[in-house]
Amino acid sequence: MSARRSSGADTAPYSAGAYHLSGGHAITRYDVTFVRITTDTGIEGWDESTPFDRYNASHDGGIRAAIAEIAPKIFSLDPRKVDRISDAMDAARLDVEGTRKYIADSRAAGYTVFSVKIGSDPVANAIQVQAALDDQTHGEHFLVDANGRMVVESAVRMLKLLPGGLDFVHEAPIATYRESISLCRRTNVPIIFDDLASNETTLAQVIADDAIDGIGLEISRTDGLTVSPLTRSPNKLFN
Repeated sequence: MSARRSSGADTAPYSAGAYHLSGGHAITRYDVTFVRITTDTGIEGWDESTPFDRYNASHDGGIRAAIAEIAPKIFSLDPRKVDRISDAMDAARLDVEGTRKYIADSRAAGYTVFSVKIGSDPVANAIQVQAALDDQTHGEHFLVDANGRMVVESAVRMLKLLPGGLDFVHEAPIATYRESISLCRRTNVPIIFDDLASNETTLAQVIADDAIDGIGLEISRTDGLTVSPLTRSPNKLFN
């Protein structure tokens, strides 16, 4: 038995009229993605994904892009052997050669600063980071961005798995301030914040604690250039 796949997408109204969330928000229509797995024996399996707009890390476009990337890796596999399909999906997500190609193509286009996105698995992260930095040259800068998906334990494990001498900055490894400070004290790898330094109070605390090595200021999270005093006059925090 082997697997084939077909899928479709549509918008559908919520049957009860509106799905109410906190803060007065309500959802009346969903962007739904349906997936059908069809085997060569005619047996079918169905699933669907219906992410909450703005309230879920997943979104309809990302789901469909992931399906397009992962689906070819499971074609011809026996759907009864779930462990092998899981291995194939893990390999598709890791895609070391894809990482190397992204770096090479960006380098050929003249870029010298690269952002490498990683997840929560320390072993997979270490492989991904090493692949990205394999051909690093003088003058190139690498940001390894976890988007706060790690915890102290997994971040420390990833850093210990990496060979010495890799030159990169760890961006937003952990979601909370306290745990981020704990990680900073356990490593000599430079760490920068982005979301955790999105207001004047937190940024002042970071400076007072001598907590990190830099910030990636996200203008959209600080009310824009014309509104936020943090972006207009950051020097006030140092006076």
